[in-house]
Amino acid sequence: MLRLKLFRIGIAVVALAAAGAARAGAIEDMIVLDRAYIPALALTNQPQKPTAATSESLQRLNAAWGRFQAALPPADRAAYAAAIAESDTKIKAADKLLASGSRQAAHDALEAVRIAFWKARVAQGVDYYPDRLTAFHEAMEPLVDLAANPATDRTKLKRQFEETSALWSRVEGARFDAALYGFDAEKTAQLQALVRKERGILSQLDAAIGSGNRGELEAGAKTLKGTFAQTLLLFGDFSGL
Repeated sequence: MLRLKLFRIGIAVVALAAAGAARAGAIEDMIVLDRAYIPALALTNQPQKPTAATSESLQRLNAAWGRFQAALPPADRAAYAAAIAESDTKIKAADKLLASGSRQAAHDALEAVRIAFWKARVAQGVDYYPDRLTAFHEAMEPLVDLAANPATDRTKLKRQFEETSALWSRVEGARFDAALYGFDAEKTAQLQALVRKERGILSQLDAAIGSGNRGELEAGAKTLKGTFAQTLLLFGDFSGL
């Protein structure tokens, strides 16, 4: 009986170890995918960028997407099935939209990829650093819109600010594994500096909301968005673009 129990415990330990290894491998694959995804997302949102560079970024994304799907362990494939299906549709749509000259529409299609995987990882209990940035982004965009509107109710603006600020606190409090994400000391320092900078901007915004200074509010919201973008772009590989 004791031998049987020990055997079952051993099997359980091996299964847990295998699941942990699969999850770690999936995260590494997602990091690699994001290195190709983020440039495509960014360049499709920049009309001043050469079309050739934007097209190249989408070609790289397609290649990375194929490798990602091929490498994903079966268990993770099932767990992320909905995100994979939606992302596949959106990436194909972005290709067609960019080819037809609809760059912004291609960007909007690619945005759905980030959202789909963010929600899927949260559902799986996976703590993925860029997901904290995505969560912040989803609160930041309404904040920026409210800040740009002179008719915005200050109470509503303050409530949206508090939600956004709290989500940035989650970024600040996250443990960042530089080796896992392929960040050297210089790049890690850049990330840390941008995280601090965004907090400073949030503090300035809070003061502008309190004083009702429209100029400072609009300028601060614009800077907040720009600093967020700089932070996210650190996770992309723009070499050659």
